[in-house]
Amino acid sequence: MTSSSTWINQISELKNNSKIKSRTCKTYVKHPEKEICQCGRLKPSHSYTTLHHLDLNERTDINVKWNEGRDSSSVPINVYGIRPSNGPKFIRCDNRTKPLSLYNLILNDCKKQEPTLLISAYGGAKYFTLSERLEKDFVTGIIDLATRA
Repeated sequence: MTSSSTWINQISELKNNSKIKSRTCKTYVKHPEKEICQCGRLKPSHSYTTLHHLDLNERTDINVKWNEGRDSSSVPINVYGIRPSNGPKFIRCDNRTKPLSLYNLILNDCKKQEPTLLISAYGGAKYFTLSERLEKDFVTGIIDLATRA
């Protein structure tokens, strides 16, 4: 079994066991100054594939601030894979995921050898906003730098 199929199998098993979840915005709360949700994503970028289309609410009162607890929900992992450029693996998980669950995932993937480099990226609209193309280029750049280090 190749490393890539092992990674995909591990994620599939985690999806079935619900040990690691992802998080997605379920309420479109229009930003007061921009044509985006207060979560930082464009309306079409909300998780229609993860949530039933009817479950995506739209709040028109712009005086109400977006709140992670109220306006997002935990969902099965839906963003993971292996970068085609040079093979680094990635997973987008809920920020409430227990670190031990992620550590065990990494150890299993590394055949119980501790990795020498881990990168965690956390951010959102309150930090900065990038176009989808720039975001992909940014992530690709970080991964390429990390794999050369």
